[in-house]
Amino acid sequence: MDQKIKEFTNYLKEIQSKSTVDNALSHTKAFLRAKNMTDLSKITKELVSGYFAEMQPKCTVEKFNMIIWSLKKFFSYCKIEGLQYPRQKEYVKKVKETISEHELLKMIEPKLQGLFKDSWKVRAILYFLFYTGLRPNELLFIKRKHFMLDKNELMFTDPRGRFIRRVPLPGILVEELRRYFKFIGEEKNVFDINGRDINRICMTLQRNEVLGKNRAIKPYFFNNSFARLCLEKGVDIFILSQLMNHRDVKTTFNNLQMMSDDIKNMALNKFKDSKPTETKRRRRHGN
Repeated sequence: MDQKIKEFTNYLKEIQSKSTVDNALSHTKAFLRAKNMTDLSKITKELVSGYFAEMQPKCTVEKFNMIIWSLKKFFSYCKIEGLQYPRQKEYVKKVKETISEHELLKMIEPKLQGLFKDSWKVRAILYFLFYTGLRPNELLFIKRKHFMLDKNELMFTDPRGRFIRRVPLPGILVEELRRYFKFIGEEKNVFDINGRDINRICMTLQRNEVLGKNRAIKPYFFNNSFARLCLEKGVDIFILSQLMNHRDVKTTFNNLQMMSDDIKNMALNKFKDSKPTETKRRRRHGN
């Protein structure tokens, strides 16, 4: 069995990314351990169906769908046929939560000093997430050499190394960064944080009910809030799509549709009023 897993690993490495390979192997090995499987010839339709029935209530949508994909790939590689797989779980669309600029400046910021020993650092991180729309994991790859504060711009290589991203920096963020850089040094990245630090910040803010008793605060809220801020400032949805690093404006449009009704209507109006330039229109018709 170990040899078969090793061959399957090499097969996946040729067509999938490292994270996908790791996830697929993890779920495949979990199935083999759960069923104490040492002989692939003993795998039956009933055994596989029973395993999925056990796992479905325990897993999130993402995890359950990944288990289906992983076992499909493994059994297909091992040429085991006649098995039945459940339908993938569907994502339940929820309204995307956002934080307004007023809430950031008037409700969250005044309470930082009483909640965090390094409140100056937390404030810089929250400002950065809110005013750039970058995702928390992207902060881990950004260094101070990537900032051009005189030009109000950040330029860094995408974590996957495929392209260079240019991110405009508003004046309020540039002033905050200047103060932070002046007094604090740098070691591993711009804010010297790891993957869990932003989660801890959000949990502390939520636990202390800075936005009210029933208001959650999650790291991804800041990415959604950036989109909301841009629409409120009159940014065109096509430009917003580029700022959020979406390959297709439809992705931006679909994300905004899942926000609250007032933001959704704002997005719909921007989308409806936006038109291609004359140059783009001529190229589209081949003129």
